[in-house]
Amino acid sequence: MLPVEKKTNGLLIHVYVQPKSSRNQIAGIHNNALKIRITAPPTDNKANRACIRFLAKQLGVPPSSMELVSGKSSRSKQLFVAYTDADTPKQQQTRLLEKLSALLE
Repeated sequence: MLPVEKKTNGLLIHVYVQPKSSRNQIAGIHNNALKIRITAPPTDNKANRACIRFLAKQLGVPPSSMELVSGKSSRSKQLFVAYTDADTPKQQQTRLLEKLSALLE
């Protein structure tokens, strides 16, 4: 089960971030959240920004379409991915969910 909540204008992804890792990577599911290892340190919001850039690249969306909704100073976060292109929201939702599933394989 993907750690995602479907919204009318995007997806809310539950994320668990491990900062100061040896490399950026998706590390599976941890406590019903997508575990992401990030090389950036947790200071000065660096890990949050790096997490958004990394996940946006993995999903093929612009970082500007992602927003940190909760968990700024916590490892457990919620990231909102807004639908941005000309496709219908349903098509975008399907595409993003497929990409998330592929990241976990």
